[in-house]
Amino acid sequence: MRVSIFFLLLLAVFFSLNCEQSVMQVADPSKGPFSSPKVIYTYPPMNSKGPYGDTRAPLQSLSIRFDKIMDIHSLKKAIRLKSSLGDLNIDTNSITSIGGDVFEFRPIIRSFLSVYWRVGEIYTLTIDTSARDMNGNRLDKIFQMTFQPEPYFRVRYIAPELGDSNVPVLNSSQYLYISFNSKLDTSIFADITLSPSFSGKWYFEYDSSSIYRPLTLEVNQRYTITISSNAHDRYGNNLPQMFASTFSSSPFQVISTYPVEGASDIPLYDQIKIDFNGIIDTNTIEQSLKILPPLNYTLYKSLYYFYINPSPELFPDALYTITLDTSVMSANGNHLQSPYIFRFKTAPFMVIYTSPVNGAANIQRDLRLIYIEFNAIIDESTVFQALSFNPQIQGHINYCHSGYCYYNRFEYVLDAQLTANTTYMITLSIALRTKAGSALPSPYTFSFTTGN
Repeated sequence: MRVSIFFLLLLAVFFSLNCEQSVMQVADPSKGPFSSPKVIYTYPPMNSKGPYGDTRAPLQSLSIRFDKIMDIHSLKKAIRLKSSLGDLNIDTNSITSIGGDVFEFRPIIRSFLSVYWRVGEIYTLTIDTSARDMNGNRLDKIFQMTFQPEPYFRVRYIAPELGDSNVPVLNSSQYLYISFNSKLDTSIFADITLSPSFSGKWYFEYDSSSIYRPLTLEVNQRYTITISSNAHDRYGNNLPQMFASTFSSSPFQVISTYPVEGASDIPLYDQIKIDFNGIIDTNTIEQSLKILPPLNYTLYKSLYYFYINPSPELFPDALYTITLDTSVMSANGNHLQSPYIFRFKTAPFMVIYTSPVNGAANIQRDLRLIYIEFNAIIDESTVFQALSFNPQIQGHINYCHSGYCYYNRFEYVLDAQLTANTTYMITLSIALRTKAGSALPSPYTFSFTTGN
């Protein structure tokens, strides 16, 4: 019996030792469970100068790696980040672990909405000896390193970027945007030169480290932005050298048309519109414009677009090809780089709406008017001959309503009440013509039924 108890005690001790050994995790298998942990990597590197990584944005997070699996709770209490300004610390709630030996964390800097490292400032990261690994071993000595994220005042980002081409000319949301690595004051505006200059003024973004200016550009123009070395942040830090960047605006070009390329079923009364990205030399439009099939028209010209007004209208069921050759120019002398061609197809002459609609029921007997709308300007002299009713409806034709005249519709104003519970049929014969003389392809009939 004593042997059995002794044997069971030995098994218990052996099992306990194995369990204890299983929780003694180390990142480096060559390190024993009782050795002190050490820092083996940091980002930024120890005692280094930036800027780091993506130079367009502030350094957002720091990372550190140990040679052993660490207790994250002890690390949160042991780690500190300081500068001579006393303006920052570490957001311990943001510390995350990757694999137990690598930790990432964000600084907290007391500035409006953004993290900004002060230009020229040296920061110190410290981990004291209260940091422990998972076996309870502490750092054998305090770890300390310095780094300088922003050694000098600089431009972080500019848009349009260096070398950009085809920058849109007509874009209300387009800006020249310059972001710096430090907060600014208005003195910097005097140190920025735009060549050639364009209208507008500089504005600050919310955090005062970025400025922007609306872009009002000429077509096919190369622009240069220069910031002199006299430019400085609000703390007196100067650019170490002159900054320059260039971009080019897009060439003179058509940016949109109505109808769009390949459109179909275009109403016959529609105008054709062509929009450009620059101010047009309107004297060059007529000679460059070709329309097939040939069309009588007048032009309405504006700064950035012109309208082709068909006279009196487009042909029905026709495929139109509009061509602008390279003789059309912008006001500053730039030609289209190549001919611009677009095509569209018109609809047949047709009824597009009636009131009452076809098949309507329970229409009131005191209906005031019936109107019919078309996709073309109608020849009013053909309406009376083409219009018929079954049974007859007493009334008269009207082309104007409340002082406004409709050229693509007419009204039939009723002079007497309709009969109860009666289906009325209204027919338009092929005698109906457009202003250009096109006939309705086939008779059109619609009906409605009155109520009690």
